[in-house]
Amino acid sequence: MIEVRASLAFARTRVWEVGCASFFLLCSCDARVVLGERQTTNPPPPVVDGGGGEGGSVDPGPVEPVGEILWSSTSEAGDFSEWEGDGAATGGLYSWASGESIVTTERAHSGTHSIRCSIDTDEVSPGDTSHGARLYRRASDDVAYYGAWFWLDAAHVASEWWSIFLFTTHAVPGELDGSQNLWELRLVDDAGALGLGFYDHGTGSLTPIALGHAVPVGAWFHVELRLDPTSASPSASLWFDGDSVLSNIQLTPPASDFLYWVLGDR
Repeated sequence: MIEVRASLAFARTRVWEVGCASFFLLCSCDARVVLGERQTTNPPPPVVDGGGGEGGSVDPGPVEPVGEILWSSTSEAGDFSEWEGDGAATGGLYSWASGESIVTTERAHSGTHSIRCSIDTDEVSPGDTSHGARLYRRASDDVAYYGAWFWLDAAHVASEWWSIFLFTTHAVPGELDGSQNLWELRLVDDAGALGLGFYDHGTGSLTPIALGHAVPVGAWFHVELRLDPTSASPSASLWFDGDSVLSNIQLTPPASDFLYWVLGDR
């Protein structure tokens, strides 16, 4: 079993290697989109193991935004209402093949709940390499910060790619058919360790991200991205556990103005 947990983010697609049959991504209770300034400064250190009894929950302290919170999710209601409550054009979840999303109390970054997105390739034909479970939210038309806490139970080498943080565009808001992947954060092999890369679907280029260490397994880590979609040449900056790791990277312009932030797995 491989488990990823996240607190605020969207993810995209993972294609599994033969012999690695299941994957979990959990999104716990700190999902936020913030307008104006950096969402966090010096986030608390990763929490190793969930601790905290049956629910596996240890609260490492608040992650306080310093700008205007446009949207947030805690999952503490035990359902997907924070994602789906404003209608499909604004947010929701979807899955295919073996993909499934559930609210769970197995482990949480803060509070007691998280969202587990899972895929199990044993449930379908071995030749079917596309599986997915995703949550999505309409992105801001202005400069905004998108942040998430993640938990990986184990490292994994994907046969093609493994992404955890994605932006897409829709021709018609909320209509998934015809959606287009734009830019994403991928977990990649870095000399035998788990590393990060930023992929632009428009150019087909993967930019390696130098962390100075492997992406942690069995501990929470935080990812935050600043997206500026306001010009003809959109740009992004990225922080990992509060450290700047990409600055003002130029992005391929989207085909439409209907941008979505996606968390999950495919």
